[in-house]
This record gives sequence, structure tokens and C-alpha cells, in this order.
Amino acid sequence: MVKVTFFFELENQLYVLGINSVFQSCLNKNQQIKRSYRMPSGALIPLFTFIPKLAAIFEIYYLESKSASLMKEHFIRLFNYDREINQQFVQMILDAGSPEKTTQLMAHLLSAQQVWIKRCRQLPAPNQSLWPDWPAEKFPVLLAENHAEWMTYLSSLSPADFDSIIRYSTFKGDLFVNRLSDVFAHVINHGVHHRAQIGQHLKQAGVEELPITDYILYIRNLEKEQH
Repeated sequence: MVKVTFFFELENQLYVLGINSVFQSCLNKNQQIKRSYRMPSGALIPLFTFIPKLAAIFEIYYLESKSASLMKEHFIRLFNYDREINQQFVQMILDAGSPEKTTQLMAHLLSAQQVWIKRCRQLPAPNQSLWPDWPAEKFPVLLAENHAEWMTYLSSLSPADFDSIIRYSTFKGDLFVNRLSDVFAHVINHGVHHRAQIGQHLKQAGVEELPITDYILYIRNLEKEQH
């Protein structure tokens, strides 16, 4: 934890200096305080005892930052879950002899992930169909590449980025704007939807038992491994 040593006001800006970190916030008269830093956990706790009003301000910032950080961790867990369950379904598709409909659905799921990551990064959409004719043997590599790109991107985001707005166009040319965190939720739900369809087609292809894909089960197993 960084202990605050002193603070001072200069030209209507309030500076708080710490041993290993510098926190800066604009303090304008009768105006809302604007943050221009990210606060590490617990950084300003020593200050709270001495300056109640200032403490309340930084406590709000701390809580907002903490909540946003938890959102980042949450989505990283969700995309790790998504990868693990997709791996199970890809293996089942291969073991079942790559039934046509299951192969089409998984190809669509993986292609959509690639399209959405480009939209999130505000890059041109990949030159491919949303329903590509990919062989199932290609899925393990595509799955690993997709997950690596999503993890790199999510890890690079600041807590504030999750509330940012992105603009993109569909393959039909329609323009849309959406909050980044809503796009992440869509990508996860899109995978859940199509895996349910894949499961039904695997059953029709003769697969007798499908894996248990409950998210809470994934979390329980993850917590066991961490302890």
C-alpha cells in the first residue's frame, strides 16, 4: 500500500504525492472533479483519517475503479470458460466424424469471434463469411488463435475502457454503436446459443452423452484448482 506523504493545491489542481505513485486530480470550484489517474487498491487509506471531504472524493473513485477492475476479471473468466467449453465441443465434433451441421455451427461461432474482436479493436472486418466452409480439423488451431487474441485484447484494457462506445458496420452495411462491455456479453452468449444447437445435432448424430457446461461448475472447479 502506498502511504500519502503530503498534498498541495496549485492553479486549482489538487496533487497528492505518494512514496511510489503520484495521483493527480483536477479540483475546480463548483465543478465536478475529473479523474486523470487510476487508483491502486487501498492507496489513499492513510489520507482518509485526516481529510474527510477529500477522503470521500477519493473513496468514490476507488469504488468505481474497483468495480471496473472486477468487470475486467469477470470477462477474462468468461472468455476462459468459453474457450474450455468450445474445446470440449470441438473434440466431440471430431470424435463423431464431423457431422455437417455441427461443423457449420462451430465454424460460424469461431468466425463471429474473429469479426467481433476486429470490431472491438476498431479494425476492418476480416475478409471472410460469417458462415465459412471450414473443415473441423481446422477448429483446434482457430480456437487457440481466437482465444489468444481475445486475452491479449482484454488484458490491454483499462477499467474505464469497458464503458467506452464502439462504432461498427454489419456485413449489410448497417451502422451501429454499442458499449464495449455489452459486445463482450454478446460474444459469450452467442457461443452459448450455438453450442446448444451443436449439442442437439450431436445427439441426432448418435452421441449419447454431452458434457456438463454450466458456468458455475467451471467456477467451482477453478476455485478448487486455485486452493
